[in-house]
This record gives sequence, structure tokens and C-alpha cells, in this order.
Amino acid sequence: MVRNNILKLQKIAADLSVLIVEDEDLINSQLRQYLEKFFKVVKTAFDGLEGLACFNKEHFDIVVSDILMPKMNGIEMLQKIKEKNSNQKIVITSASSHSNYLIDAIEMGVNH
Repeated sequence: MVRNNILKLQKIAADLSVLIVEDEDLINSQLRQYLEKFFKVVKTAFDGLEGLACFNKEHFDIVVSDILMPKMNGIEMLQKIKEKNSNQKIVITSASSHSNYLIDAIEMGVNH
């Protein structure tokens, strides 16, 4: 069953692109390596400003972002992304336990 699910994911994601925005080197690298097994294009950025610059240059089907990052936090970056594309699919990954960040993300329409 797990193998079937992996095969389904590979088929669905084969033509999709992902932008990962994560300031922790190890997490950024591990996410990229894992997602490259499924997605056609996987790009990475290490802070909100770099992530926003990548987003403004290219189209991404999904943006995966941390919240607490230097230069521009994930919430600020995601607000700017949603202003440009209100339908952008966004996934947040964070160790932050600040509920106000989660509320902000939900109000912005973050997908997961």
C-alpha cells in the first residue's frame, strides 16, 4: 500500500515545481533531496528575501516555507506571495510554537 501511494505521488508530482524556503542548512538540504525524488523542479532559498526573489523570477506550483527566518520571516514572505498570486499553494514547516504565526498563516490561506 505504501509503495502504491509513493507511485501515485511520483505520477502526480512529475510535472510540478516546488520552492523550499528554509534557513537551516541541513533541513533545507534534506527536504530538497527528498522532494527531488518526486517533483520535476525543486529550488531552494535560505531566507524570506531570497525566497521572494525566486518566486518573482519563476513559477512554482507549491511553496514550502519555514516561518522563523532571517531577513524576512515566512509570514511576511507568504503575504507578498499571496498578493501576487492569491491561489498559490503553500505549505508551512516550522518548529515555532507561536500561535499568532499559525493564525496569520491560516488567515492568509496557507494550504497545509
